[in-house]
Amino acid sequence: MMEHHRFHNQKETLIAEKLKTQGILGTTAEDHKDINSGFDKILSDIFLKNPGKTLGEAMTNEEIISWIQKEKEALTEYFRDLYNPNDKFSKGHIFQNVSIFKASLNYLKTIGRLPKEFEDFDPESFLPNKSN
Repeated sequence: MMEHHRFHNQKETLIAEKLKTQGILGTTAEDHKDINSGFDKILSDIFLKNPGKTLGEAMTNEEIISWIQKEKEALTEYFRDLYNPNDKFSKGHIFQNVSIFKASLNYLKTIGRLPKEFEDFDPESFLPNKSN
């Protein structure tokens, strides 16, 4: 039993590192199954049609553009409706989401899938200044 728990934590650590470096679009269905995120079920059509591929590899150009626009809208809404500069959790949440978004865009660029209209977009523009 102990061996299984250690193996599970090791996989979680590897996937957490992948999220930091490649963002959500650098993950596979297997990654999501391993950490029981449920994301593999939400996007089962994409994953089923593209076994072993990452989301960034499997999505169509239109899906990638839509995903980027939705992420931008979600961050805009978060700042407008939920962000509280005096709340550590709120600040940590926005920094984490921006970090994963930026990693996803960098991953798309690395694999040659970043749409031209987003090449100069900087997700860190959503971050509060250091004095907040």
